[in-house]
Amino acid sequence: MGIPKQMVTFGVQHFSKLLICASILGLCISCSSGKAQNQSEVKPKTLGKGASLIRKDIYTDAKGSRWVPLRSVAASLGLNYKERGGIAEMGYTDVMYRVKVDRGRSSAMGKNVRLTNPAIMRDNQVWITLEDASKLLGTTVKVTSKPGRLEIGHLPSIQGQGAPQKGSFQPFSSVDAQELIAYAKRFLGVPYEFGAGDYSVTKTFDCSSFTRYVFKHFGVNLPRLASEQATMGTAVNRSELKAGDLVFFTVPGRFENDKIPGHVGIYAGNGSFIHTWGAPGVQISSLDTGYWKGVILSMRRVL
Repeated sequence: MGIPKQMVTFGVQHFSKLLICASILGLCISCSSGKAQNQSEVKPKTLGKGASLIRKDIYTDAKGSRWVPLRSVAASLGLNYKERGGIAEMGYTDVMYRVKVDRGRSSAMGKNVRLTNPAIMRDNQVWITLEDASKLLGTTVKVTSKPGRLEIGHLPSIQGQGAPQKGSFQPFSSVDAQELIAYAKRFLGVPYEFGAGDYSVTKTFDCSSFTRYVFKHFGVNLPRLASEQATMGTAVNRSELKAGDLVFFTVPGRFENDKIPGHVGIYAGNGSFIHTWGAPGVQISSLDTGYWKGVILSMRRVL
């Protein structure tokens, strides 16, 4: 007894649809895997070790002080740089150094630094003396005569980094960590911007403004910079991590050692953390694979 023609036709059509669905599903999985793989390869740029200068980038005043654009200092270090409203900021994924024009007081890693000569505006950019650049960075900054290159020594490490600040923070055990993570995920895809201003205005975050914004929603006030947030709460190790803990990452290759918090994110559980960097901005990455696994510095519990 043969198979009815109608059943054969139906079977062929059904099988064809299954093949099409399987192909589409395979394509989607392939795209998804490729996206995840590419995302794990995205990493901050390596810090530089010198930048060539042209004649107009060196200015000697009547007192003999030599000035250079702060932008050239940032370029020599491979740091991100931003100028706005007479304020210049340099940093890795987060602001690390801040200089104000016409002010003798600037900051490095959240600590005040008094400059001998206040920064000036010249040719529509912020300039600083070599002497004050050395003070700001805590290392030697000089210009070689041949071939006219800005040379900067290795940056000093932060003394006592990771020690909690006395009386500055009380844990908020009443905060529901899962609610905090769910709130943080609302911002997935929000663009990253180095030195981001108020989110309500800019609609962007940098790494520490993101963590600060999320925790502030739950009544937890964190400092503005990653280097400052790395002194809050209590230290925990990798095996003790819980959702809501802060995870800090080092800045490799340019400081005296790698104990420099240059990036921060929020542990989301299951080996992942939520943070912002580059494209696509706020994102979820793995602590167990890829770039970030190799640059974990410390973990702090503030809830």
